[in-house]
Amino acid sequence: MEKEKVAQYINRKQLLQPTDKVLVALSGGADSVALLRLLQASGYDCEAAHCNFHLRGAESDRDEAFVRQLCVKQQVPLHTVHFDTARTAEERHISIEMAARELRYGWFEEIRQKINADAIAVAHHQDDSVETLLLNLIRGTGINGLRGIRPKNGHIVRPLLCLERKEIISYLNRIGQDYVTDSTNLLDEYTRNKIRLNLLPMMQEINPSVKESILNTAEHLDSASAIYKQGINDGIKRVRTAEGICIERLMQEPAPATLLFEILYPLGFNTAQIGDIYRSLEGQPGKIFTSEHWCIVKDREYLLIEAHRQPIQPALAMEAGEDPLRNPIEYILESIQTIYSIKHKNGAIRRVNVNIAATTVENYRKLKDAGIGTYILFQETYHKENYESLHPTGPKSKYAYHTEAMDRAMEAGIDDVGLGVLFGLNTYRYDFTGLLMHAEHLEATFGVGPHTISVPRICPADDISTQDFPDAISDDIFCKIVAVIRIAVPYTGMIISTRESAATRRKVLNLGISQISGGSRTSVGGYAIPETPEENSAQFDISDTRTLDEVVNWLLDLGHIPSFCTACYRAGRTGDRFMSLVKSGQIANCCAPNALMTLKEYLEDYAAPDTRAKGIQLIKKELEHIPNPKIKEIAIRNLKEIEEGKRDFRF
Repeated sequence: MEKEKVAQYINRKQLLQPTDKVLVALSGGADSVALLRLLQASGYDCEAAHCNFHLRGAESDRDEAFVRQLCVKQQVPLHTVHFDTARTAEERHISIEMAARELRYGWFEEIRQKINADAIAVAHHQDDSVETLLLNLIRGTGINGLRGIRPKNGHIVRPLLCLERKEIISYLNRIGQDYVTDSTNLLDEYTRNKIRLNLLPMMQEINPSVKESILNTAEHLDSASAIYKQGINDGIKRVRTAEGICIERLMQEPAPATLLFEILYPLGFNTAQIGDIYRSLEGQPGKIFTSEHWCIVKDREYLLIEAHRQPIQPALAMEAGEDPLRNPIEYILESIQTIYSIKHKNGAIRRVNVNIAATTVENYRKLKDAGIGTYILFQETYHKENYESLHPTGPKSKYAYHTEAMDRAMEAGIDDVGLGVLFGLNTYRYDFTGLLMHAEHLEATFGVGPHTISVPRICPADDISTQDFPDAISDDIFCKIVAVIRIAVPYTGMIISTRESAATRRKVLNLGISQISGGSRTSVGGYAIPETPEENSAQFDISDTRTLDEVVNWLLDLGHIPSFCTACYRAGRTGDRFMSLVKSGQIANCCAPNALMTLKEYLEDYAAPDTRAKGIQLIKKELEHIPNPKIKEIAIRNLKEIEEGKRDFRF
């Protein structure tokens, strides 16, 4: 009976495919043991993973010994790890429970990738979901916290959410399978145990079917949350402007306090602060509220949202390898922190854009919390067979997991993502269509299309010739691709790298390219010490070898405004907020003056004399093209202050 119930649930929720390889989180307790036996009985290819957290002395070692014996008996490959959980909690200043959670899920993902498993199965059941909902309710939560435990989160699946605890025990008794018991589960010292041992029995006295009622409520709220999210997104679009949050529009919303909370909470403002901000709306202007990274100024008509001003410089793109063991997410996060902490001359890095291999929703949340700008991941080719032939093994071998990375990133809250294919790996028509359909899917699903689209193509590299690729594209086709992408996805930033020649880059600048690199190096340590031809370790050949200043000088000669602007990111104008500004045309009030001000910063701090002279002349000319007199006046004032040594002005 339980086997059929679980099988139907897996199928209904699309948790697993019959041929999937599953990594089972196996503690040795009743729930995880039942999960392993049920998945085995259903024909899944299973391996087990056991964590020894060393929190319960001899009992922890007993659990590990039991798991080892069970896996030998069931002929299941077993992976084990030992954690000093208490030390980790102390070093990271987090609870034991949080440390254990982070350690196990991080390690599970490493093992999943190592063995090329399709999913990680954990043994949460209906009772766990009820306890989680009640725990969130006691602590205080919104609608998302009342949805219970989700059946799937990235690679994490929970096939037992269709079963009660008593059904699990009944199943194990019927098949004669023993298990171990965590003695701490019998103590009411922990909040969750108090709910399980004390609160739920009292609630069942009032309503014997209370668990079923709670689960039904959670299901209703899950459906309602989709409507809630859409309503919040629509409300944000109505009240957000280039200047900030329009107070008059906000107060006309059905639930202004709730909408304000959803806007400001992701910026690091707590519930009490947001309450104070809401109460200030009827007061005098000038009051200031701050979080770690953001500042809210109560103006007469707007709530102005600004990043804390600090002397800063342009964005940096961070790329990392795809070895989950030697290059884990913790290393990426540490690197981001280091980058943001470095100061040089008048500034530091404004924005770190990250290009790393596809990962989990949990890891994308960590990147979001680290303050990244755009998450970038190139598809290479949308043709499944060609993709799999290029990546037969390793972290990138799963086509679907790679292709769906942007969905997981946006689910985690990263709303600026960058797409791209490597034209020449497959017919350009197929990959071009796939790229546009991917952009369309993101906009339809999340309300936000790609922030950037890159257009790399097969170029010569060490031991590689374009002649070896029959689908390599000509300059003419390349230009047509750029032009049509600009028409089809008018809101996106389009990027071209230094692998293209100066002549080609000049052509496509007039066809829709909006972002261009300069002074690039593709060898390890290439920015610090130039390599000799004999020591060349470049990933690919660079056609445009000019320095950044030479590229800026060239752009000035062509009449373009070289912009180093990251204002929208730092002002919180990302994702759907950015999209609404672009599609409405309001972004024009920001882009031109921001471009001129960041160009001025570059001219004052880094430009060669000739470049500086050309840039100053261009700024004088372009100031006359700013249509809004007020914005023009502010821009002129800011430009003067930049010349006097001040930095980081923006609209």
